[in-house]
Amino acid sequence: MQRYRRALLIIGVFLVLLVALFAGLWANRYTRVALTTASMMPDLFVDAPVTPLKLTTSEPIKEEVTFSYGSQEVVADIYRPDDGGRHGAVVVVIGAAPQARTDPRAVRLAQNVARAGVVVMIPELKHLLRDEMVPEEIEALVAAFDYLKGREFVDEERMGYLGFSVGAGMSLVAASDPRISDDVAFFASFGGYYDLRDVIAAVTSRTIAYNGEREDWHPDDKTVQVLRHSLIYYVDDAGDRDILSRIFLEDGQSARQEVGELSPRSRVIFELLDNHDPDRAQELLAQLWPEDAATLRRLSPSDSIDGLHTELFIVHDRHDRFLPCAESRRLAEAARGQNDVYYAELDLFRHVDPTVTANPLSFLADLIVFFFQAYRLMLRLV
Repeated sequence: MQRYRRALLIIGVFLVLLVALFAGLWANRYTRVALTTASMMPDLFVDAPVTPLKLTTSEPIKEEVTFSYGSQEVVADIYRPDDGGRHGAVVVVIGAAPQARTDPRAVRLAQNVARAGVVVMIPELKHLLRDEMVPEEIEALVAAFDYLKGREFVDEERMGYLGFSVGAGMSLVAASDPRISDDVAFFASFGGYYDLRDVIAAVTSRTIAYNGEREDWHPDDKTVQVLRHSLIYYVDDAGDRDILSRIFLEDGQSARQEVGELSPRSRVIFELLDNHDPDRAQELLAQLWPEDAATLRRLSPSDSIDGLHTELFIVHDRHDRFLPCAESRRLAEAARGQNDVYYAELDLFRHVDPTVTANPLSFLADLIVFFFQAYRLMLRLV
């Protein structure tokens, strides 16, 4: 009996020490953030009913809000911790997804990040939902940041953007806007782009040019669709838009007989979309009408990066078929010197969707790299 009491005493002491150790670790901010980040990892890859984060945190509060920019209104969802405190906040900008606010991946991300102690806003950009990239919605992203900054549960000193795919490029332009650039504490780009003109050349020619070398590339159909929708949207003549839409969006080969009816401005866009020669792509981009060239510049971080005054976290799929990885490399190279840049190319994702690679060692190595990227970002937020 005495032996059992001694064993129970030893176990009890061990448990007390274990709890004390954990409490001591939790009291240290860096350890606490590391543990929180680690507990988020499973939720990013699987939608399991029980995970460490779900077991240790409460369900976040979700609210639908509406804010304005100019004469336009934007609807957004905000997820926040249910504790009455002030928290770091992030505007999450989904790319050309058909349902930004209701996409299961976006909702899961928002819920998990809110559980970890961060306020998350997901604005719904109407044009981007229709696969159209337009400069007006950069104004919406600036307004989204301003609106979120004014909420009573947000710590203004810990605010930034997390952009995915084409949403990353557009929100990076917004983050560089002088109206808010000094207030943006961080920017996270996930599978984004640097220069829309280079993306157009890569998509139409099926090649990627980087550091004087060229390689074959096969863009996903979704990327081709977004590019076509966007360029055709810029055409100001309704008849020309109809002809181009039938040729490139409806696969109407018979409409090619009407190409001669296009205005000179629209004819350049036709030639650009119809081109497959990488050298010819640059010539055609140089021939764009000033208004169309200005639109592409306005949508390109390459033309606004000098206005970015914050830390930059960049992640890109090494074999991305939606946007070339070279775009993120160019972004990192351009931003270094005036911004702290944390860059990683991984095989953990297919564009922006989590995946599990066949090689367990490379998966583990990439997972560790991604953990430290996420950990550094979370240090700015919690």
